[in-house]
Amino acid sequence: MSDTPANEGGIGKRSSLTTLEKSAGIVIAIVTAWSAYQGNTLDRNLKVQTQEFDRFKTAALEARETRKLDQEITLKVFEEIKDVLRSDRKDAQAYLNRLESVAALVETIPDERIRNSLASLITTAARNASGQSVAGSPLAEKAAQVGVAVDRAVFNAQQNEPASGAGPAAWTSADGKPPRWANYDFDIFWCEKSDSPDQAKQLAERIALARNLDPSAGGRWRVRKLLAEVNERQGYQISGYTMRVNSEEEQRLAGELAAIVQKQGGAAFTVTRTSFPTPWYISVFVCPGARKP
Repeated sequence: MSDTPANEGGIGKRSSLTTLEKSAGIVIAIVTAWSAYQGNTLDRNLKVQTQEFDRFKTAALEARETRKLDQEITLKVFEEIKDVLRSDRKDAQAYLNRLESVAALVETIPDERIRNSLASLITTAARNASGQSVAGSPLAEKAAQVGVAVDRAVFNAQQNEPASGAGPAAWTSADGKPPRWANYDFDIFWCEKSDSPDQAKQLAERIALARNLDPSAGGRWRVRKLLAEVNERQGYQISGYTMRVNSEEEQRLAGELAAIVQKQGGAAFTVTRTSFPTPWYISVFVCPGARKP
């Protein structure tokens, strides 16, 4: 009788320990599994991060090589232009011919600021070389040709310019709702031959800021000078304020932009459908009284 409680107590204690051991085993198994899972997750995350880093490193190296190439191109063009500017100017006609030949090199300069600076330098040099030549004289005409060549080079280079439209929005939406420009590209041209080129350029620059009304806009908005010689070509010949589109969606977006501009007294634009395919692209022309030269 006296052994029974002791045995029962021993059995009860042993059963209790077994339960604890089992519980501990389960906990250990869970922790081990969780640790393994966490380890696998960390390994996967580390692998993903490593891949991301490798991609970033590759992109950085490519960007560095691109910058290096851009610098080399710019230096070569700069040296060529500098050589011409330092050359003998006694023969003004020959000097202007050399300026015209290097004007096209401006197009190859990747950096917009440097490109525009050198373009202005060449144009100024040409004007100085022509001196006080009477309008219509050979030197004056040659200087004008150099200016056209420079403008053409800058115009061509702008074909691949990045998106613009930074800064505070100059407009508010027409109906109080922000527009959705999506990924459409907008080129806002202003005509160099018009009643007021300076005002046309200013309006074009303001219109480009309408991009900021849609924070998610992913398209490229550029302000570009429409050269007189380009406006003479078939397919251009623009006069007044117009937008060109070739789809219903483009027409809707152009109409919305036109309403935004007109609401605040910018100008009254017409929207014209064309058959020439330019998907995801809208042309805006600011050409008050534009005319052929």
